[in-house]
Amino acid sequence: MFDNGENVPSRRCYCPNGNCGPSGALNISSCRYGAPAFVSMPHFYLADPSYRDAITGMSPDKEKHEISMTIEPTTGIPIQVKAKLQLNLLIEPVESMSMFENINKTYIPMLWFTQEANLTASYASQVKLLLILPTLGTVTCFGIAGIGVLIFFIGLFVYIRQKWRGEDNQVLLSKYDGDIRNRSDM
Repeated sequence: MFDNGENVPSRRCYCPNGNCGPSGALNISSCRYGAPAFVSMPHFYLADPSYRDAITGMSPDKEKHEISMTIEPTTGIPIQVKAKLQLNLLIEPVESMSMFENINKTYIPMLWFTQEANLTASYASQVKLLLILPTLGTVTCFGIAGIGVLIFFIGLFVYIRQKWRGEDNQVLLSKYDGDIRNRSDM
């Protein structure tokens, strides 16, 4: 995440003028009106050792300083995100100021903070619905197909029954013809 392009070449685009410094801190100067601000993980966790070597008191700890994310595996929706970040100020030698002439280029930690985001109850219910939609769609499809097949067989049964009844109930002589014969016999 804070690579300078050494490990992931596509991350070089975040280096203004190709000057990123060691891997482990992201230059956010352009977002902070040109202030020499950099973001890293607290205590320079997973950063190049040169950051920690320049400052005393740095003791990165995986349990305290890593970024964690819980993702629903089917949809890829983040369920919980815990990001711990540190804001650093870059101090460099300045020839025109005697106070800063002989200092080493150093990233000084200013503060670190934790951002946490959890899935709300309303979004959780939408995720649940999203997870059952494929099953619901399959059941609906087979249900409609089953009703269609049932209606087809009922129609076929009624048609065949009507044909058989039609042959059984077929009138060979009409009543009217019989009445005429009876009258002529008189």
